[in-house]
Amino acid sequence: MTRIQLNFKEDEEHPSFSEQEKSAIEAAAKDLQRVVNSEAFRLGVVRYSFKPKVGRRKYYFRMNKGKSRQEIYKMLITGQDNYETKRDYTLNFLVKPFERKFDAQGGTAGFTRPDTQFIFLNKAYLTYYIHNYPSAVYLPSFAGTLLHEYCHNLGFSHRGNRSSAYNQKTVPYAVGNLVVKLLREIQEEEFEFTEEVVANLEEKFSLERFCA
Repeated sequence: MTRIQLNFKEDEEHPSFSEQEKSAIEAAAKDLQRVVNSEAFRLGVVRYSFKPKVGRRKYYFRMNKGKSRQEIYKMLITGQDNYETKRDYTLNFLVKPFERKFDAQGGTAGFTRPDTQFIFLNKAYLTYYIHNYPSAVYLPSFAGTLLHEYCHNLGFSHRGNRSSAYNQKTVPYAVGNLVVKLLREIQEEEFEFTEEVVANLEEKFSLERFCA
C-alpha cells in the first residue's frame, strides 16, 4: 500500500497556513492516498492514451522521459523520487505556503522548483475555494494539485506555466486531472450536488488553469 506522508514547512519570514487550510490539505492528502491505491487509478495511468486531431495513431504521455505507462505508474506509487532514493511506497509531500493573487478568474495554485523538494501551495487559492465551496467540491482539486506538483519531483515537466492543449497531455497534468476525475466520481456518489455546482465543476476545478 502506498502512503502519503505530509509535512508542513513554515518559517517566520513567510506566511503560514491557517489551521483551516492545514485541515483541508490533510483531508486532500487522505483522499489522494485513497485514490492512488485504487485499481481505477492504476488503470487510468497504464491505459492512458490520446489521439491528435489528425491521424489515427494513439499517443501516450507527452514529455514522459522515455518511460512507459507502466513505469510511470510504478514511479507514482513507490515513493522513489529525485530526493528520496528508497523505494518504500511512501510519497513525501513537504508543503510550504506562498501567497499570490487568486480569484474567480484563476491564478496559480502551486509550484515546485528543481533545487528543492518543497511543494509550494498558494494560500489565496486554498482560501478562495474553502470560503466559496463545500469540501466535497474543492478537495478533489487540492488532491490533484498535490499529485501534479509531486510529479515534478519525479522529474516530469510541461512547457511553461500556462495551460495548453499540449500540456494537458503531460504526466503532471494528466495524472493530476485523473485524480480530480476519480475523486469527483466518488464525491458525486456520496454527496448531492446542485445543478449549478455540477455545471461549474469542469471549468472551476480543472488543473489546466492553475498548476505550474
